Amino acid sequence: MTGWTSYAPLGPNRLQAAAGQTLLHTACIRGRVVDRGRTLNFWVTIITMLAPGLTFWRCAAVWANFNTSICRV
Repeated sequence: MTGWTSYAPLGPNRLQAAAGQTLLHTACIRGRVVDRGRTLNFWVTIITMLAPGLTFWRCAAVWANFNTSICRV
């Protein structure tokens, strides 16, 4: 068992992961995939749903959200 830190050398057998360790890694990978999808959703929504005449430079909140989502990728 590797513990809550998921530090591999603490495990009894380094070559064979326990089921909990596999689930933890699967959850981490799933979280990254979901985060990428959320970022893409932000981009598409911000680009396609801007009001007519409103640009990034005229609305600081939109510009900040767009930049934050770019940095998360």
